[in-house]
Amino acid sequence: MRIIAVLMLLLPVLARADTTISRVFSADKNVYLRVLLEKPNGFDIRSLTIPKTVIEKAEKQGKEVRPTRTSTYVFSYWAFLADGSFKTFEKYNYGPAKVDDKPLSFAELEDIFLKIPPAGKWKKDSDLFIGATHFSVRLLNADDLEIGGKKGEIEIGWLKNGKPIYYYFCAPIEK
Repeated sequence: MRIIAVLMLLLPVLARADTTISRVFSADKNVYLRVLLEKPNGFDIRSLTIPKTVIEKAEKQGKEVRPTRTSTYVFSYWAFLADGSFKTFEKYNYGPAKVDDKPLSFAELEDIFLKIPPAGKWKKDSDLFIGATHFSVRLLNADDLEIGGKKGEIEIGWLKNGKPIYYYFCAPIEK
């Protein structure tokens, strides 16, 4: 009987989480996410696109090469477009100009992503697939102290052999 009572209490929470994920990954509209934090879990995906020496040099200078919650250097955005295209955009603040750390708006992202070629195709079934890459997706209903996600964020885990090897913690950019 206690299990049924606990399930009854959890159902509204689970339904809200499913509704949010379904709304975000809707195939009938363009959806933009801001990656708030990237966190390696045994493998650094960034090392596939940025030479390890460049990563080490930037980090020694106190500059980030991936989004962090306090980063003023790297801002990363993802687009899941209604036509099935997946696109990414990163803004770097490494130059001598004043750092612009204001998040981009939905309208700004629409304009930017219009000009960027697709990085691949996406589809959301029980999990997320971008091209042949498999991701887990969940809405965090509480802070996850172990891996660093915050309540209300969308956790996207890059899966290898069914286990996350890299995490992205994201917030949707609403219209």
